[in-house]
Amino acid sequence: MATTERHSNELLDSALERLSRRERGWEDRPGQREMARLWSGTLHEGGTLVVEAPTGIGKSLAYLLPALLRRVRGSGPVVVSTCTKALQDQLLRRDVPLACRAIGAPLRVVALKGRQNYLCRRRAEARLNQRALFPGRGPDEAVLEDVRAWTERTLTGELTELAALGLDLPAAFLLEIASDPLVCSGSSCEAATGCFAKRARREALRVRGCATSPASSEWFASAASSKPAPAARDARGRPADYTRPTEARLDSDRSLSRIPRAHPIILTL
Repeated sequence: MATTERHSNELLDSALERLSRRERGWEDRPGQREMARLWSGTLHEGGTLVVEAPTGIGKSLAYLLPALLRRVRGSGPVVVSTCTKALQDQLLRRDVPLACRAIGAPLRVVALKGRQNYLCRRRAEARLNQRALFPGRGPDEAVLEDVRAWTERTLTGELTELAALGLDLPAAFLLEIASDPLVCSGSSCEAATGCFAKRARREALRVRGCATSPASSEWFASAASSKPAPAARDARGRPADYTRPTEARLDSDRSLSRIPRAHPIILTL
């Protein structure tokens, strides 16, 4: 075993040992440790690693720990791309804080969604002003007034905030007020003055690690540097029938085209 690989494994073992001492109910999972070592080796040697493992292995921590330990030692940004927004939220609220406690280092986290998940104030204003022209179309007046008030005070522009406020809006209506590259006014709408999609991407580019969604992965990459960041794509599917992870090392990133696109998170020190 090469010295660098041995050192990486020692750091992984140390991080997992820290969790076993500090986290109540923590149990060692051989499959998780094996998957983490496979991913750590891939990060060191280069190439692509595909792993399928059943529920309960602890996959999120297995790919987070090697990437974050590498980041602590001076690597570039880390991008985690998930298959669902629910998993993106899980990483932000539970798995990333746990990984930070394991490595003993603070981490800044940014979630980047596809731009259709962000409000476009120009489009929203135009749609809300259509009420006089098309009375009775879409949500009722009281709901539309609540939407207008939200557009003026939101800090993130994430359309999921509307559901959190109890506003049950049709998907078609949300699409009408969402950011859309086909009708974007471009440079005339600056991030600082209200383009939430541009602001989110600009914030993502400032950090050194990221968790994203399928559509946002390509969107983020289009604005990132030419040097690729270490990336983990979580395309979680149905549970497998075995208790150990299986690996497949691929010679080309083109092989990843067969994996469902995903939702990103940016992790940074």
